[in-house]
Amino acid sequence: MIDRSRGGKVDVSRETVTVDGKDLDCIVITRTARNGTVDKRWICDEIPVTGLVRRERAGQVMSELLSWGSGDK
Repeated sequence: MIDRSRGGKVDVSRETVTVDGKDLDCIVITRTARNGTVDKRWICDEIPVTGLVRRERAGQVMSELLSWGSGDK
């Protein structure tokens, strides 16, 4: 798919990521800008609020979920 508003290419795939011992089925959105910069985001419905599990820009981790929840139940 082409992102015409920014002139880049967007690909969508799936990947399993393990966070705090739990496997999360993520959608991976990879955007390659015209200048070649690659931005990747791993998103999962099981993660509250934003769903963001991991984000990379130009191969460097910008943010990564290590754990979630409100403590003991």
